[in-house]
Amino acid sequence: MKLKMLLTLTVIFYLIYPKMVSEVFGVLQCTGDIDGKQYMVVNTKYECFGPEHVQIITFFAIPIIGIWILGVPILIVYCIYKNRKMLDSEENLRMWGFWYLGLKRECFYWESLLEFKKLIILLINVDLFQMGQVRQGFVILSVLFFFFYICGRLQPYKVSYLNTAAYFAEMAQFLSFALIMVYLRDGDSEAADNAIFFFLLGVNLFFIVAFFFYYGRYYFRKIYGQYQSVKNNKK
Repeated sequence: MKLKMLLTLTVIFYLIYPKMVSEVFGVLQCTGDIDGKQYMVVNTKYECFGPEHVQIITFFAIPIIGIWILGVPILIVYCIYKNRKMLDSEENLRMWGFWYLGLKRECFYWESLLEFKKLIILLINVDLFQMGQVRQGFVILSVLFFFFYICGRLQPYKVSYLNTAAYFAEMAQFLSFALIMVYLRDGDSEAADNAIFFFLLGVNLFFIVAFFFYYGRYYFRKIYGQYQSVKNNKK
């Protein structure tokens, strides 16, 4: 019963984590100066760091950030790291396998690292530090390039097809974001905009085809191998 509850909570947490980060850090966002004052972006009735805003931060934002956004991921990584020498045991597979099945044992942290990437990008996106769109774009681009690079270096999955698919996924994210930044630049060249648009479309179509090709080949060989095994056992 406890195991089923843990697995259910793990899946729910994995699915709602990006939305939770966005909502919680959204309450910390402030507008620009309006008659010498700043207001909450999510509710402009309240002045930033006024009494109501401080209450929201104290009783809503800080507990959720401390417990769910930072605490739970750190606890999961700690539990997996603590049991890193026994990750193939039945108990650990049932409790924590969701986070590392399919990964090389030395790269058990990869899924957690991807969640950390989501956290960084969402933090940049809510623009807590009021960096402006251009700086935001370049910081996000740097984060995407970093993960694209380390995915290629680490090859975190046991199966080569999954590594290739993951590498193409990171590449598609990086190139797509870079091209979108160029596409949204200040400029009036329709031909250049159309070229960027079609190139962007091509990059994403290439990723979709590569994704289905490599994952399809992986699962086809897996199913075919099981079929052959059953066939040989019957003989």
